[in-house]
Amino acid sequence: MRCKICGGTATQILDHICGNCLKKEPERIVQDLTKKAHSESRMIPPVLPPQDPGGVTCYECGNLCRIKEEEYGFCRLRQVKNGRIHTRINTSREAVGIFYFDPLPTNCVADWVCPGGTGAGYPQYAYSPGPEYGYKNLAIFFGSCSFDCLYCQNSSYREMALKGKPLFTVQEIIRSLDDKSACICFFGGDPSPQMSFALSVAREALKEKRVRF
Repeated sequence: MRCKICGGTATQILDHICGNCLKKEPERIVQDLTKKAHSESRMIPPVLPPQDPGGVTCYECGNLCRIKEEEYGFCRLRQVKNGRIHTRINTSREAVGIFYFDPLPTNCVADWVCPGGTGAGYPQYAYSPGPEYGYKNLAIFFGSCSFDCLYCQNSSYREMALKGKPLFTVQEIIRSLDDKSACICFFGGDPSPQMSFALSVAREALKEKRVRF
């Protein structure tokens, strides 16, 4: 197989590029390959956080997208219309994604440090000094993300963000909690594009004293 840059037949190293060419311009070649891989893995624009020089800056997350008129930010939830950023949903009261219960201490992302799996901080942050058997975790999967992970294991969030659904509300979350709901886990995707919703849920849950954080 020939190198697509020099045409030589040196041993293939990376995506049909020989070792000699890779050594000459490693940074440029790796950057080009990374952009290509991101594009092919996503197939849903924008591929990278937009940074249009004349765009409107969104301050919702650390990407600080600069969005052109009529185009969307990287989270796909915010669009610029008439020079202003418009959000497709009221993220302080509703969110794109799904939620469900998991029995503790199984399937907790941070089980090895979480009070639900270790009892850390008992009795203030946990219901038992060890794993909280008999209790459950409310998992909130956000259908949007501010990261750019090449091999994302939860890529279904992209379709959710693009469609803007399914939707659920703060009150639906609060009504689902009971005395066996030990904690809430925000993941997805990630919470940052819908952080105001996550904060609203946390405040309401603490107000109702349904869970411990």
